[in-house]
Amino acid sequence: MSPIKRFYKQYVLKYYSRILVIALASLIVSISTALPAGIMKYVVDKVLFEKSSHYLFLISLGLILLFIIKGVFYYIQNYYTAYIGQSVLRQLRNDIYAHINRLPINYFEEKQTGHIMARITSDVVLLQNLIDASIGVASDILTVAGLIGWIIYIHYQLAFLAFLVIPFIGFIVSRFSQRVRNITRTLQNKVGDITSILNEKISGIRTVKSFSNESIENDRFAVETEENFKIAMKHNKLLAMILPIIEFLNTTGIVIVLSVGGYFVIKPNPGLTPGELISFLTALGMLFTPIKRLTNATNYYQQAAVCIGRIYEIFDERTEDENDNGSVVLPEIKGSIEFRSLNFKYAKSEGGVFDFNLSVEPGAITAIVGPSGSGKTTLMNLLMRFYKLDSGSIEIDGVNIEKVKLKSLRSQIGIVPQDSVLFSGTIYDNILYGNHSATKEQVMSAARMANAYDFIEKFPLGFETRVGEHGVKLSGGQRQRISIARAILRDPKILILDEATSALDAESETLVKDALDRLMQGRTTFIIAHRLSTIKNAHKIIVLEKGRLAQLGTHEQLIEINGVYQKLYQTYFEKEPVANATAA
Repeated sequence: MSPIKRFYKQYVLKYYSRILVIALASLIVSISTALPAGIMKYVVDKVLFEKSSHYLFLISLGLILLFIIKGVFYYIQNYYTAYIGQSVLRQLRNDIYAHINRLPINYFEEKQTGHIMARITSDVVLLQNLIDASIGVASDILTVAGLIGWIIYIHYQLAFLAFLVIPFIGFIVSRFSQRVRNITRTLQNKVGDITSILNEKISGIRTVKSFSNESIENDRFAVETEENFKIAMKHNKLLAMILPIIEFLNTTGIVIVLSVGGYFVIKPNPGLTPGELISFLTALGMLFTPIKRLTNATNYYQQAAVCIGRIYEIFDERTEDENDNGSVVLPEIKGSIEFRSLNFKYAKSEGGVFDFNLSVEPGAITAIVGPSGSGKTTLMNLLMRFYKLDSGSIEIDGVNIEKVKLKSLRSQIGIVPQDSVLFSGTIYDNILYGNHSATKEQVMSAARMANAYDFIEKFPLGFETRVGEHGVKLSGGQRQRISIARAILRDPKILILDEATSALDAESETLVKDALDRLMQGRTTFIIAHRLSTIKNAHKIIVLEKGRLAQLGTHEQLIEINGVYQKLYQTYFEKEPVANATAA
């Protein structure tokens, strides 16, 4: 089934009762739109030529009633059309967002953020035009049919001459339609590029300003918008050409009718009254507006076909739930973890984890160190099942995590990332993100444990202080502590600290380190860090190099061996301030 058919079946046709109301209203609107063309015959022949005041009164009263009826049903038609359109857009946006949230991590690594955002913003907006036009198509088709019927009824020979231009109109529309679709696809892709650039540069505005590169970024952005301008103008040029050509052909038909029809009025045989000619011309002129809308609907269809195709590209991506073969719900775990012969390689790079084996006891603190790109974060991503193993297995309490439902697995794991991610909203909301069922007292307690309570209370609104986009209103250390409080509130059995104290000053780090030491009690903890103060007291240190386990042991054991750990220590840890080292 094509994307457009899927779209109508899934989102539009379920409003069939309202569509029937629209169809009925459209029929009445169409009749009331076409009738004045027929009435013109009697206005000319009976009122103007025969001087009938009786017909004048009836026609005047009839026109008033006709336009009242048309106004009422036009309102019904437009209101329900808007209702269906907005309902479809609301549901479509919700479904796209929900589907995106369930997609695997590698999808977001392969796609630009702007292209994903464009699907849920500009692509969806373009569909509004299609919905409005397609539901109004019924009214326009009925109007055209009624007017054509009346034209044929008045004088079929004259009608034949008038309709000679129709094949030319059809040819023009068909030729332009495919070109419009192709350019629309290019234009929407360019909108995605611009959205990606905006998202990237605004997120990195501090870096841009730090290097005084505002003018360079302005020039780069101007290049993209210039390309978008050229594509958009090519698109608009096509659209601007269609209607004048159709109007020219339509006018040509009217001129032919006026010339031949005038001749028929003058000559008694085959005969045509002045009223019939005026009515014929009125109906012919009235055809232009619905035909114009039908032409626009064709253009909207071509544009929307591209957008719907792009949207259903997302819907056709398999979600984590669909790829999840797990059926086991983990009970409250103890926290033993077994990594058995892990192998994983990124599709587009040489990085990964190779032939990795490790046993971790419940409640053990395991530090993971290694050069940049050695596989530290990748290993934890595999534990979270963000990626699928090429081979090997990871077991928690003897259960292969591939057999565990994703939600059950991740509910047992808490993480404090290297780059603290806060969402627009209040500080309270961001801490509560770790456990939405937590009480206010538990949120306050988590903030205290993370050494965040005091600075939060100094804000005029306290926990109701809004953090701004990405937490921009807070300092790096404050964001880090909010992130730690979130993990504390989650109360996980497995804890991942990805350089969790790297953004804190010495005083705060000491307090938070004490809190984390308490948090880690009885929990299986992995610490990804380069700082001696964070890892020296770990029960076990694993050293990764190029995705492989290079060394394993305690700090005291590894520092004595001429290997990767000793080199890392000499490069980084020996330079670390004594205060940091003793704080551990």
